[in-house]
Amino acid sequence: MKAIIIDEPWISMILSGQKTWEMRKSANHDRGLVGLIRKGSGHVVGVAELVASLPAIDPEDYAATEHLHGIRGERQTWAITEGYTVPWVLAGARPLTRPVAYRHKSGAQSRVILDEDVGRAVRDQQPSETKSQTVPVTTVDAPLVPLRPRTEMPRVPLSRTRETPDSRIDGDWACVSLTQGNLNSGHFYLRSILEFFPAAAVGGSDKGQIASLLLDLAIEGVGTVRTDITGPDRLGRPGKSNHRLFRDRTSIAKFFKATGAEAGDLVMIERRGPQSFHVTLKKAASPL
Repeated sequence: MKAIIIDEPWISMILSGQKTWEMRKSANHDRGLVGLIRKGSGHVVGVAELVASLPAIDPEDYAATEHLHGIRGERQTWAITEGYTVPWVLAGARPLTRPVAYRHKSGAQSRVILDEDVGRAVRDQQPSETKSQTVPVTTVDAPLVPLRPRTEMPRVPLSRTRETPDSRIDGDWACVSLTQGNLNSGHFYLRSILEFFPAAAVGGSDKGQIASLLLDLAIEGVGTVRTDITGPDRLGRPGKSNHRLFRDRTSIAKFFKATGAEAGDLVMIERRGPQSFHVTLKKAASPL
């Protein structure tokens, strides 16, 4: 098990839910449950899910994402100057009931690999469902791997004469029909099925307002990607987009191309876990 060393006041902010972005100088390719070490304490004091490592944010986006990284005022200037511009996205942070002492290895600066007995002591304090949960490490080019046996596709009525998309939520399935405008723009709207997704996965209008929870989308013909859902501008700036759609529009455009999507086809979205979804295309001419 791996752990991250975090100084105050940031670790307390993370454990209290006030901070979900831990700003660092370089990317972190680890995923899943990690220990949180209070710098200088010699103890693992909490855990969190490391769900993503985002591209470095621009200096102008630092203020817009203050609600995520918690760095305020003059400290922002210092952080930018020092190169702390890469967000490590944490979810579900929680303190340990009993902090666990660890041995700090020589040369370790910000990340450590915990000894087996220390990792076990940390995991033993987690709920049973958390112990068995794993967060897959995936890339855009990763193959689609079924996460559980396929269930019967719901029967969804489709009107091919409407100009606006038909949509429906049916248990662990949701669908949206495509318009030519969707295909031209490389996206489809999620507003009508927004309740199908976790509320924490809805961010703001631009890349500086990414949600604290990222979704794992296994997309037919593309692979597995991580993204959030765009939402209203959190700064109330006029003219900003207020649409609800998957932020990774490049992957959606590739999905349309790989599947030969046409107006009237259905995008089928299967929920396979709290933040895991499978996106496929159902041709309009196919039986539902």
